[in-house]
Amino acid sequence: MSQPQTASPRPTRVQYKFVLLGESAVGKSSIVTRLTRNEFNQYNESTIGAAFMTKEVALDDNSTAVLRIWDTAGQERYKSLAPMYYRNAEGAVVVYDITQEESFNKAKAWISELQRQNETRTMIALVGNKTDLADKRTVSYEEGARYAGEVNALFFETSAQSGQNVSELFEQLAKKIPRPEPAANTGSPAVNMLASSGSSSAHGSGNDFQGQLHSMLNGGRRQLRTVAAAAGGRKGSYRRFGRTLGIWAAGSLGLAGLGYYVAKDEIEAFDNEEPAPELELYRNKQYKGYPIIDTKSQERERLVVLGSGWGAVAVLKTLDRDKYNVVVVSPDNYFIFTPLLPSATVGTVEFRSVLESIRRITKRVRGAYVEAAAIDVDLEAKCVLIEKPGEGRAWLPYDRLVVGVGAQSITHGAKGLEFCHKLKTILDARSIRQHVMANFEQAMLPTTSEEEKRRLLTFVICGGGPTGCEFAAELHDLLAEDLKHYFPKSIRDMVQVVIVQSRDHILNMMDSVISEFAEHQFARRNITVITNSRVKEITANSLIYTTKNKDGSITEHEVPQGFVLWSTGVSMASFAQLLCQKLPQHQRNRHAITVDEYLRVKGIADGSVYALGDCATVEYPHLLDHINELFESAHHQDSREITQKEFSVFVKTAAAQFPAAAGHLESLVRNFDYFDTNQNGSIDRSEFRKMLEFVDSKLTALPALAQVANQEGLYLGRSLNTLASLPNVNEDGQLKRRSEELAMTPFTYHHRGTLAYLGRAAAADFGEGKAYKGSNLAAKYLWRSVYWSQQVSLRTRFLLAMDWCKELLFGRDLSKF
Repeated sequence: MSQPQTASPRPTRVQYKFVLLGESAVGKSSIVTRLTRNEFNQYNESTIGAAFMTKEVALDDNSTAVLRIWDTAGQERYKSLAPMYYRNAEGAVVVYDITQEESFNKAKAWISELQRQNETRTMIALVGNKTDLADKRTVSYEEGARYAGEVNALFFETSAQSGQNVSELFEQLAKKIPRPEPAANTGSPAVNMLASSGSSSAHGSGNDFQGQLHSMLNGGRRQLRTVAAAAGGRKGSYRRFGRTLGIWAAGSLGLAGLGYYVAKDEIEAFDNEEPAPELELYRNKQYKGYPIIDTKSQERERLVVLGSGWGAVAVLKTLDRDKYNVVVVSPDNYFIFTPLLPSATVGTVEFRSVLESIRRITKRVRGAYVEAAAIDVDLEAKCVLIEKPGEGRAWLPYDRLVVGVGAQSITHGAKGLEFCHKLKTILDARSIRQHVMANFEQAMLPTTSEEEKRRLLTFVICGGGPTGCEFAAELHDLLAEDLKHYFPKSIRDMVQVVIVQSRDHILNMMDSVISEFAEHQFARRNITVITNSRVKEITANSLIYTTKNKDGSITEHEVPQGFVLWSTGVSMASFAQLLCQKLPQHQRNRHAITVDEYLRVKGIADGSVYALGDCATVEYPHLLDHINELFESAHHQDSREITQKEFSVFVKTAAAQFPAAAGHLESLVRNFDYFDTNQNGSIDRSEFRKMLEFVDSKLTALPALAQVANQEGLYLGRSLNTLASLPNVNEDGQLKRRSEELAMTPFTYHHRGTLAYLGRAAAADFGEGKAYKGSNLAAKYLWRSVYWSQQVSLRTRFLLAMDWCKELLFGRDLSKF
């Protein structure tokens, strides 16, 4: 007997894409800011491209709608990009200024554009903004309402300044969007049983015969086998055993593969039993008053690597061991896993667990290591001057040079940085750990006054980027999970963690959803976040900062402090500055060494010097510089316009020539109609120019992230392997450079996502509006598992796992040493 049909419940949470359209300066950004943050800033800057925010609103049936709102730029030069944002939108808010009749006419044009693009599924709301300026009105309420009725749109008049009708606008628009009813659950119990992912119990009864009969009538061979297995047949038992055996076999192979993956570097190092090469000085030879180091190899090219950071280590781990005579020069004989430095400052992990010996890494390529710093370079003689303080200087010759010297902290003009800690080296982490525990111990002394205790236990972090936020989260974990067991409540209640951020949000380089999530998590943990503020001066006992108010005025504040962490960005290292000064015609970037798409330093004819990581910035060729040849290659000889078919063929060729722009070029094929402004099925030269301008605008500087340096190092290692296989032909610098370009492919960065730990919570930004956030232990250990998998050796993986187990069982080590 069939069961009665029941309707599936309506979903309790839906997502809608909304887009704001309209002329520039009509208040679109102010409306969104009022909706999402309940704020109004009279001095909002014009939106560039588009901005993204989210807001949850309640619907009539107790469901919740998550509005993903795109605030598009209103300037004329960005108008051609707007269709890329309103495509497939469920709601469109078209805004005009009631004091500007021209903006009302432009709003009509936007609605016509939406209807012309056949966005019939998009619910439109026409909005007259700035009702707080009603005395200057040029567009009447009746005129706006009449036109909205003609185009079947909702109509509202709002004031972003006072908040009038802003929430109502988005709530009513969301409620008007139709939602499809879920499919009803129909069919007999036997059919439902067989369609489900799991079958009935292993010992079925005669009550299942109706389902079996239904399956046989349908001739379903597979269903019969499933029912037979559910009835406890022998064939079903064999199949279950086979599946179990297969799962165990696949699991065993997976574990074996994982074991090889995490241990492959150890295996390669173990197989290499050759001792490290010995370096000597040339006898009776000097250059510019200093001795010359002999690398003792005439068969292979001499590859000198400066630095022991992410980029340098990635090169060493990718190089073929027999291709080059490698020498690594770095003042530190270890690699630091920098993302876990905040954890080391509070004892979550030990210092040794985030370090790996550079000699151990260099051994894989049979290379030599010199503990020294590079202080000069002679580009004509191809040699680097290295120095170890107290030990003298020497020249180190090279055939190819890789510069990976990193960057140093930037000051932003603040005074008193000598009273601050930084967090870039293992010595910084050790110093912070000592200072934090010293402050708590001093606060426990009965001779310490209440005022002094509060000062000692005020921890100020300058900078709301990933490093600053993760340190704040780790410091809170130390207090909430460990210090509460060993220090009295009166001391714990005095602790204050303060983040001073110059922008309007922390983690502002990530999706706004993550920024808001981080601020919410910190507010729950009593971590104070001060935005729109700049540090002016740090003294021994206080910090002075200025805040920009909404009316544009500046207010100065002073807070007592017992600890300050400076984490506000980076600037060029001294060796990088020196290299740029030697190439003034080609190196004009004040922040990093400029390299081409092959990571070669610009200005060096033979292309023998490379730079990567924080000390370098990649400058890709602009497509607009090649507009003539690209346009000529794209269109047919008898026409001065490019059809969509011709453009598709052109993109495949251009993507191979400009791989860094490949993804953006392919997006143009999908959005061809949006750039075809006259809708004649082809684009002319001016429309083609707008396409190239759009692509060039996307080729921005790469962020100063560990994954950028790592990807650059992996790419450069593979490229160097390719170059070592080329025949050794005596050519001048330009010919050699061109022949190498033909053998290499340009570097392309692939963003894998940015992680942030927020104290028993974690977030990840994958770009393009894709973000993950979690506030539970699962998120915390997911964050840890990602960094565990990225370790450079089996040793550090083992040590990290042990540290996390010790922290879970025994807590953090509170010793001060």
